Amino acid sequence: MRDRLVRLVGETADVLGAMAEGLDTEDGLKHSEGWHRAAGNLTVSLQHVSEARRWAMEGSRWNPGGRLRRTGPRPPAFAEDARWGRVCTRVLALTRTLKGLSDDSELVPPSPDFLRLLCEVLEKAGHICAVESELLSGPGTDELRESRDAAFREAWSAIGSLTDAFHRQAPSTSAVGGELLLEARQLMTELAPST
Repeated sequence: MRDRLVRLVGETADVLGAMAEGLDTEDGLKHSEGWHRAAGNLTVSLQHVSEARRWAMEGSRWNPGGRLRRTGPRPPAFAEDARWGRVCTRVLALTRTLKGLSDDSELVPPSPDFLRLLCEVLEKAGHICAVESELLSGPGTDELRESRDAAFREAWSAIGSLTDAFHRQAPSTSAVGGELLLEARQLMTELAPST
């Protein structure tokens, strides 16, 4: 179960990193369909986490002595599954909006400054996911937790800058920019450190 959750978190980091890298280029939106497909694959990985948890619970039920003899680390709490499910939903929503922007020529894209700041937020979010993956795979050191917390503070600061950039946008870009801003804020809320 732990391995599948670690894999899901790592895949989430990869999708966010690809989005940040792609949006930072002039024609980055042409990759949005691939990002959306990769984000959709996160739901498959999330199902694998759920299946592994269900099998672990069944195993405990049919072999109660196994819990007493278990020597490895405890599996992640069920709350982590739910949390990463919400993170995946936010990533999918971001990719869907970017894909819609790429597909619909009538939508006006946000300013380059807004997209640059969004790249920064996505890059920091990807870094947070990468550190969370390391924390989930092992005992987790204070250094890793400090790295995650610092990345979160930097990302939240970037969200503030993104919000300011949104307010400076032309009204015609407010639909897409507002949706991207909202999903980015909610993504960062889900990635807030809990421990």
